[in-house]
Amino acid sequence: MKDSRMNKQFAFTSLLIFLSLFITGCYMPRDFDAFLQIDKYGRMQFDYDGRLMSVNLLKKIGNKELENQADYEAAVDAQIRDLRRSSGFSLIQHHRDADFLVKYSYQQNLITNPNYIFITRASRLFKIVRNNKDQVSISSIRPNKKYLQELQDNGFTTTGTIRVKTNAKILSQDADSVEQTDDQATILTWNIDSLIDDKAKIILQLGE
Repeated sequence: MKDSRMNKQFAFTSLLIFLSLFITGCYMPRDFDAFLQIDKYGRMQFDYDGRLMSVNLLKKIGNKELENQADYEAAVDAQIRDLRRSSGFSLIQHHRDADFLVKYSYQQNLITNPNYIFITRASRLFKIVRNNKDQVSISSIRPNKKYLQELQDNGFTTTGTIRVKTNAKILSQDADSVEQTDDQATILTWNIDSLIDDKAKIILQLGE
């Protein structure tokens, strides 16, 4: 029994090491509401309200690298400083263990700046790209499903909602629900209940 527990701990620690190397400063979304507004002229606003789990901090906890409370608090402060490199955060608060409560809001014009990534290039959770035909692709980015499944099997999961509101022409989408608004816009909603949900893909045509 002891060997079984040790093997499981070793496998889980190896998983955390892999994930932390896969994306430097990697964060996983948890219990969140994400709302993207993008109009046919390329003006966008992205809002995120929820939790982010730091895989880097989780690895340190799992490996028992933090020997005392001072080490733990220093590691937490380091993660907060890392998140603050992105100017969109109005709230970053340590929740417990490797979880942080955050509020984030950011505006951008995709005509003048065709790429957007949440959170940073080093830790990408959500990506928007405009091509030279003024088509905008929106997608979520995750590590390999195998490793996310292992994280989920070890008790780490997520729930959340992603909503996109737009008056641009929708070329393709995989939303769970679609509704029309009084101001002639469309709201697409994805309900996320697993780390391995491969959802939130949409392509828009600007100018229409």
